[in-house]
Amino acid sequence: MLDNSIFIQLNKLVYPIIFTDNSDTFIWGNKKFYSLHKDAFLTNDITLTDQIIIDKVVSAVNSVNKEYTISTNEKAITYQIIKSQIEIKSKKYNLLSFFNISKRIALATKLSEKQILFETLSENLPEGIVVHNKELIEYTNPAFEKLCGFNNKELMGKNIVDIFAKNEKLYILDFYKKLESKKIKRTTVETKILTKKNKEIWVKIKTKILEKEDKFYFLTIVTDISKEKSNHEKLSKLAYFDNLTGIYNRRKFDEILKIETIRVHRYKRKLSALFFDIDHFKNVNDTYGHDTGDEVLKKMSNIIQLHTRDTDYFARWGGEEFILLLPETNVLEANLMAEKIRKTIFSYDFNKVGNLTISIGVSELKEKERSSTFLKRLDKALYKAKNDGRNRTIVL
Repeated sequence: MLDNSIFIQLNKLVYPIIFTDNSDTFIWGNKKFYSLHKDAFLTNDITLTDQIIIDKVVSAVNSVNKEYTISTNEKAITYQIIKSQIEIKSKKYNLLSFFNISKRIALATKLSEKQILFETLSENLPEGIVVHNKELIEYTNPAFEKLCGFNNKELMGKNIVDIFAKNEKLYILDFYKKLESKKIKRTTVETKILTKKNKEIWVKIKTKILEKEDKFYFLTIVTDISKEKSNHEKLSKLAYFDNLTGIYNRRKFDEILKIETIRVHRYKRKLSALFFDIDHFKNVNDTYGHDTGDEVLKKMSNIIQLHTRDTDYFARWGGEEFILLLPETNVLEANLMAEKIRKTIFSYDFNKVGNLTISIGVSELKEKERSSTFLKRLDKALYKAKNDGRNRTIVL
C-alpha cells in the first residue's frame, strides 16, 4: 500500500489525480479529484462508487482524444487525462492526471471562429488578399485569383516575388525585407503584378505583419489601380502634351528648361535652343482653311522630330511657333542643326500648300544666366530672322 507521506504530498497538487493498480482498480484520489462532483461522470446516481468512476475515466483515457468533459454545478470543464505508470517500492501503479484544458479549447474555438470569419469576409471582398510567410504564399482569395488569372492551386506554395512584374521583383523583395526589419513605416506601395497571360497590371498593395505563436506572416491587400493609372496618364498627357501635334506643350517645356538650367550651371555644361516660326502661316489658314493649317503643323512637327536626338526636348510654343532644347550642345552645333532643318522644310512639298519656309532664332545659355533671359534672347533672334527677310537662321 502507498505510504501516507506520499498521500500528503499528492494532496497538495493543484490538479486532480487518481491512483489505480495494473488492473485499473481504484486505490486513491487526491482532494482535487474529490472536489469534482462524482455523479457528474455518468449520472445523478449518488450510489456511484469510486470504481465506477474509474472505469469511466479509464475508458476516456483509452479513447482517441483522451479528453473528458465533466459538468459541475456551474459549468462544464474539459480535462485532458494523461495516464502514466510509476513505480513505488518496487510496485507499479497507474497514475491518472487531470489537466484543465477548457481555456485552451475556448481559445482554439475563438481562433477557429475568427478564421472562419476572416475567410468568409476575404472571399467576398472586391480587393485581392494574399497571406504569405517570408517567401511562400499560403492563402489567396477569389478576387486576387481573378485579378492575376492563376487558380488557387497554382498560387499555393508560389514565391511571393514571382507574382510581380519582372522590373518590380527586386523592389518588392527589398520592401518586404525592410518591412520585416521595421526599417520602413510605410506599408502601402504602388507596383505591378504579372498575370497568367503575361500582362502587367498596376496595383496598390497594403501590407500588415501578422505574428501567430512562433510563426510570421504578411497579409497583403491588393487593389487594382490600372484604370486610375490610365486616367492619370491621360490627364498628364493633356497637361503636358500638345493635343494637335503630340509633342510637349509650353507648360511642360518651361518645367524642363528650369531643370536643365540648374543642371547646366551646376555641372558647367552646354545648353542651346532653336526657336522656330512658320513664315506667312496666316496665309495658309486664310487660303486653305484651318484644317489644312492643322495638317501643316502636324507635318512640320514630324519633319523636325526626324532631326532631333533622344536627349533633345521638342515643344510647341504656341500657334505656329516651335522650340527645340539641345542639351550638351554649343551654339555652333545648334546653328548647324538649325540650318539643316530649315533647308529640309524649304525643300518639302506640303501638297496643295506647296513649299513653306521657317525662320529660326538660335542661342546658347550663358554662365549664371536665368532661363527667362535666355528665352528673351531666343525671341529676339527669331524676330530679327523674320525682319531680315525670313527663311533664315539668326544666332544671338
